[in-house]
Order: sequence, then C-alpha cells, then structure tokens
Amino acid sequence: MAVFNRRRAVAQVGLGGVAIAVFGAGSALAATGIYHSRTDFLAANPAVLTQDFSTPVSPSVTIDFGDFVASTDATTTLDVAGGRLERAGIGDTENSLVLTFDIPVYALGIDIFDFGNPSSGELRATTDTGTIDYQIATYVNGNPEISLFWGVIDEAGFTSITFHNTTRGDHMMFDDLQYRTVPEPSTALLTLGGLAASLFGRRR
Repeated sequence: MAVFNRRRAVAQVGLGGVAIAVFGAGSALAATGIYHSRTDFLAANPAVLTQDFSTPVSPSVTIDFGDFVASTDATTTLDVAGGRLERAGIGDTENSLVLTFDIPVYALGIDIFDFGNPSSGELRATTDTGTIDYQIATYVNGNPEISLFWGVIDEAGFTSITFHNTTRGDHMMFDDLQYRTVPEPSTALLTLGGLAASLFGRRR
C-alpha cells in the first residue's frame, strides 16, 4: 500500500476571502463557519492535519488515505495524479466525491479545481449529520489551473462530507485537504459539563 504524506500545517496560503459564521441549533457553542480563504481558515484552525495528495494512485472507485477514505459513485473513478485527487465524470448528474473519516472531524478545508462545463450546474457540500448543506458555487471556473478554496468549521462534528454537482459529465480535482479532528476546548468543556450535570442529577 502506498504511503501518503500527512503533516501539520505550518504555513498559510494567502488567498482573499470572507468567513461567514452562523450558529447551529444544538448549542450556543456549536458554531458553524464557512470560509473562502485558506488564510482565514488556518487562523481559526492552527492545528490541522494535511493531505497533499502527492503520491500517485491508480484509478479506483475507492481510495484509502489512512485517516479517511475517498469514494465516488459507480459510474466514475478516482485517481491521484499531478499532486491532486481527480474525480472523472462519465455522464451522470449528481456526480459525487465522498470523504469518510475514521473519527469525527470538526473543521475541513480544500482546494477545488474544475475543468468541466463552466456554464451551468451547481456545486454543493453536505455532511452526514445534515448540519451543512451548502451551495459552494453555481458554477466553477472551468480552468484546471484556477482553484476555489472552501472550508467549514462545524463543532457538532461529522464523519463524512459529500461534494456533489449537477453538471453532466463534469470532471473535478481536489488538493491540499486540511482537517481538524479535535473539538474546540469550549465545546469539549460544554460536553464534559453536561455529563457531570447528568451524573450529579442521577446521584441526587
């Protein structure tokens, strides 16, 4: 099995963008933030793991990267070439890339490249918890050398995220995935506080 590079992020990439913060219904601390700048994303998540997709992988519908598995629907294939994870569309709409993690993830950011049809379609991201169902773009540029960064913070946590689009036969590439597997201290303390209160209530 190929060995994949994984490292702590020590540098920030200067990309312009704006972070949008909203709050989930679970608790006041279960914040969800959407990012279009890797600089802002890393400033909010200094301790992330990185998969740079530097080791080539032959085409397959499923690729295991250690911490997570990348998969797609049966009519497309995945491969790693040129330092990017590529998903090739063959003609179906709702082509998808699914990243399934071994443990919950609380933040995720990724560069997205598209050399398919730039004139129509919609790109979305959805988590398995249903916390995020976000329209990333109504179309992506179509030039493989131009990337779109997209990131999310979700302190509720999720174990899988699906990127899917509605452009028929579209091809997409993904690079420099960064993710955080440790919840924010405030969220962890809230969880511990709830457990302590529950135990105290039972003893009474």
